[in-house]
Amino acid sequence: MKTQWHDVFESIAASEASHRYCIGFTARSGSTWLGSLIQKSDILGIPLEWFNPDAAGKTVRGSACRDLAQYYQYLKIARTSGDVFGMELTWPQARMVFNSGYPNLFDDIQHWFYLRRRDYVAQGVSLYKAASSGHFHSVQANNKKQKVNYDGKAIAASTLRIMATEFGFDSFYSDRGFRTEELWYEDIISTTPEAILMRFIDVLQLPISAYRHVDFGALSSRFEKVGDSQNELMMSQFRREHPEFVAYWDQYRGKRSVDNFVKEYPQYKRQAAVNIP
Repeated sequence: MKTQWHDVFESIAASEASHRYCIGFTARSGSTWLGSLIQKSDILGIPLEWFNPDAAGKTVRGSACRDLAQYYQYLKIARTSGDVFGMELTWPQARMVFNSGYPNLFDDIQHWFYLRRRDYVAQGVSLYKAASSGHFHSVQANNKKQKVNYDGKAIAASTLRIMATEFGFDSFYSDRGFRTEELWYEDIISTTPEAILMRFIDVLQLPISAYRHVDFGALSSRFEKVGDSQNELMMSQFRREHPEFVAYWDQYRGKRSVDNFVKEYPQYKRQAAVNIP
């Protein structure tokens, strides 16, 4: 037996990661793709949805922590790589933490990345199709294309969910005085893995020694776009049928709440109340 117990314990981090970041993201913005790529680098933490109670339940139970503060501290010690802790977070997940009695839990995050999609109509169509078909990623076991018919009201509901999420994040960042590093879906899918990772490395100010050994050319993500030509047709039809909807959010995206929108356009009240997974 070559490995000794002291070697095992020496390899375990004794303190919290020195570098801490969070990627706040909206649905259908490439977060899974991005997280997969970052994790493969093995130097930028393990940016999973650690505060998604459905996805992280096994991790929470395995940590033996009794509350969110203990769990967060555990993550910053045990779920790291390269002295870096990273996580991905949706606004509903953040709000759940805050409403559980921990409004300041993430105040020690040093860098906030904000991942969105410039074309929010395309994003709404993508979310509608994913929720309707259950096909969220190209790597899912059932990779067969399922036809989804156009439904303008459902697309409006999906888009309003995205707008609500953005308003929540924007208000949070503004209230806390947090400066965000903006990431856009359209940019990350059109650039190289090396450029994406170097962006994180530069922001976190990691030393050259931390990434000298990384073979950036060998890194890739097997997550691919799920959308097809049908998405384009749906986007065009939605823009034609809902010009007031698009004009409003072109002007007030991130600045006004969905409640404000519904007051001006009460015909969308039902869509604003839809609960989309």
